[in-house]
Parts: sequence; structure tokens; C-alpha cells
Amino acid sequence: MRTNRWFAVLTAGIFALNFGGCQNNSYTDPSSTTGEAGSMSRFAIIEDTLYAINSAKINAIDISIPTAPLKASRTDAAWGIETLFAYNNYLYVGAFDGMYIYEQEVSTGDLTLVGHTSHARSCDPVIVSQDVAYVTLHAGGGCSVSNTNVLELYNVSDPSKVTQILSKNMWEPKGLDIDGNQLFVCDGDAGLKVYDINRTATEVNATYTDINVTLTRAMNDSTLDCYDLIAHNNILYISNEDSIVQYSYTGETLTKLSTISQ
Repeated sequence: MRTNRWFAVLTAGIFALNFGGCQNNSYTDPSSTTGEAGSMSRFAIIEDTLYAINSAKINAIDISIPTAPLKASRTDAAWGIETLFAYNNYLYVGAFDGMYIYEQEVSTGDLTLVGHTSHARSCDPVIVSQDVAYVTLHAGGGCSVSNTNVLELYNVSDPSKVTQILSKNMWEPKGLDIDGNQLFVCDGDAGLKVYDINRTATEVNATYTDINVTLTRAMNDSTLDCYDLIAHNNILYISNEDSIVQYSYTGETLTKLSTISQ
């Protein structure tokens, strides 16, 4: 587990070196103001604030002056929080018992809990794109007391009124990411799965949009050992216990570019 997390963090670091100079480069939404990291990441950035998980707390660090970071605040969170994902001015927290949504106070970086959805105790990475949260729940790894292995999608157009869009059975899903209209999922022994995202939306009012999403399988490579991944501009970074592998992808074709081994 420690090795997996180390590779996930290293992957995020490599990606940040390549793309970190662009403030609005997020794959999830043109209005996003975050950098990019894997879905297993325990840290996230919104504007000039870095958030990091420390046990059952979320620490906020002011990085407006990169050479002189300052501790800004600390937020008590749920037990078993695992992952962070920033989308617009919201922080999505994956935890053993569900997904928590915090709104950032821009002037201070403080966090306020505005939304929550529960599930059976399970590991819970999350990413968000176009007001849809994509959550993988998997058994095993010491964090689950259920046999739940699913991909769940939630409408988060109004973070205070989260509604489920769909739930899809999987093998043992872990890391996931989106590039354009394609969803990439690390699915345990089933390998890498890629889905085309078909999304329709109707604005109901100023704060809520009715969203429907269907997923069409585009590719499945069961030979790929995949724990977490980052997909961006047709380049795919896959991390596992032993290595980080970089691929280019076009349609259903993956081409290996490089490997970093432990």
C-alpha cells in the first residue's frame, strides 16, 4: 500500500512538472482553478491554497508565496478520509463511509461542509467533471467490510443536493480519470477500462441542472496492471506497485512511451 501511494504521488509530481505552469489547465472543466493529480491523491490545490489530509483533519496551507508557505487553517473531517479532489471552489473528499463536499471561503481558504452522500464502508476515490462526480468503491485493501465493487455517478450541480445518476458493477475499481469525453478506470484484475461518456443536461433553475449520463465501453485491456492514473491530452500515466508507465492513446489504441521502475 505504501508503495502504491508513493507511485501515485510521484505520478502527480511528474504531471505537475509538465503542466503546473498553467493555472486553468484542468481537464475537468474550463472554469476549474486547480492543478491535476491522480484520484488517489491526498492533497489538492484551489487557487493559492494547498489542502492535505492528516488523519481525520484537512490542513490548509497558504502557498501564495511558494518560497514561504504558511499554515492557514485546519478542518475537522470524517474518520477514514482518503482522497481529495478540487473542482471550482469545492473540495471533494473521498472517505470510507461516503463522499463529503466542502466549499472554500476564497478570502481565507476555510472550508465549510455543504454536501455529503453515504455508502457502505469502502475505499472511495472521487473525481469531478462537468458537475458530475465519478466515485469508485472497492472491497479489499483493509478498508472495506462489504463486497462492494462499483462505479457510481452523482449530480453535483448543486453540492448541497447531491443525487445519484447511475451505479455500475465493476471488478475492483480504484483510480480513475477523465480526458475529454472518455472515462478511464483502473479495475483491479480486469485491467484498464475506458468508457465513452454521453452526457445530456437541462437547467432546472439557477442552482440545479438535471443531468443524465450513459457510459459506453470503448476499450478493456486486462493485461494492464493499474492502480491509479492520470489522463491528459491523449497521454496516459498509469501507476502500479512496481512502475509508472506512460502511454499515448488514440481511439482504442494504446502505445507505450516510457516506463519508470522501482
